[in-house]
Amino acid sequence: MGDVSDPSGRHTAAGVHSNGDWWPNQLNLRILHQNSPMGNPMGQDFDYAEEFKTLDLEALKTDIKVLLT
Repeated sequence: MGDVSDPSGRHTAAGVHSNGDWWPNQLNLRILHQNSPMGNPMGQDFDYAEEFKTLDLEALKTDIKVLLT
């Protein structure tokens, strides 16, 4: 299918409507995708990779198996 211009001037695939076509007055929710440093409960100095290395993976697998069965 080739691109065509819809009446609003946007390019869409022929016969396909975007969310903006159906709900032109929708809220812009991009503001909710910000990564605040306050969202990290462990603090900025916490090293997730180092802590992961200390994890007993076999015990974790066993716990998950017990939980799921």
